[in-house]
Amino acid sequence: MTADSKEEEVDLTEYEDFADARRQLGRLLDDVYNRKRIHSALGYLTPSEFEEQGTSMQRSQ
Repeated sequence: MTADSKEEEVDLTEYEDFADARRQLGRLLDDVYNRKRIHSALGYLTPSEFEEQGTSMQRSQ
């Protein structure tokens, strides 16, 4: 996810109220940021992949 796509999500979306904005942005973070966007600090994995890798390692110990 680029800075542009984050700005587009906020700028181009009409929210019903604060609660709706919070739900929509939570969805954006969960669906895109945590599941699709890779992070160099996490070894070029998504946060979800990194978490799963850590969970798998704990299970095997």
